[in-house]
Amino acid sequence: MEETTFHLFSEEDRAQYAPLKAAIDQLAAVCDGARRRDGAGFSGVDTRLGHWLARLPLAAWPEAAFERAWKLAQKYARQLKRAGIDPASLPRPRDTRGGMRHLAIHPSGEGFMLLFPYDAALIASLRQRFPARFRHDPVKHFFLPRDPNPGLALLQWAHTHEFTLGSGVRFALEQEQPDNGKDERGSACAKR
Repeated sequence: MEETTFHLFSEEDRAQYAPLKAAIDQLAAVCDGARRRDGAGFSGVDTRLGHWLARLPLAAWPEAAFERAWKLAQKYARQLKRAGIDPASLPRPRDTRGGMRHLAIHPSGEGFMLLFPYDAALIASLRQRFPARFRHDPVKHFFLPRDPNPGLALLQWAHTHEFTLGSGVRFALEQEQPDNGKDERGSACAKR
C-alpha cells in the first residue's frame, strides 16, 4: 500500500492553503456563535463548520473541507477585507469529489474520526468491524477510540473503502499496542 493511495493533498499542497486557514481562523476569532446580528464572524448556519475548521489544524482538514472553507471565505468576503485579507487572492482548491471519505485523528487526541456522506452499507461495514460511535462534536462523524488501537485493521478497512488519511493517522495506527485484540494474522478481532 503506497502512501499516495491515501492522500489527494500532500503536505506541500496543504501548505499553500495556510492563507485560507488564516481567513477561517480570523472569522472564528470574532464570531460570537451567531448570538447577535453584528456582522462579525459566521452566521448561524455556518457557525458549527467554521469553528470546527478553525479548531482543526490544517494538516487534519478532510479533503472536502478545503472547498467548503474557500466558499465560506468568499461568502464572508466583506468581513475578511475589513480584516486585511483579500478573499480573491485565496487559492481555490482543486476538485475533491471522490475524496469525500476521510479518516483523521480526532482533535481531542482520544481517537479517530471518520467523515463521509451518508452510506448505509459503509456504516454497516464499519460497525460490523469496529466499535464505532456516531458523534456530533461539532460535525457529524463516526468515532473510534485510540485504546485499544484499531491498528492495521483500520488502515486496511480505510484503504478498501477509499478513505483519505489525515496527518499522523498512519503513524498512530501502526504503533504496536500490547494485547490489542489482534488474532494471529494481525487483524483486529470483531467484537460481537
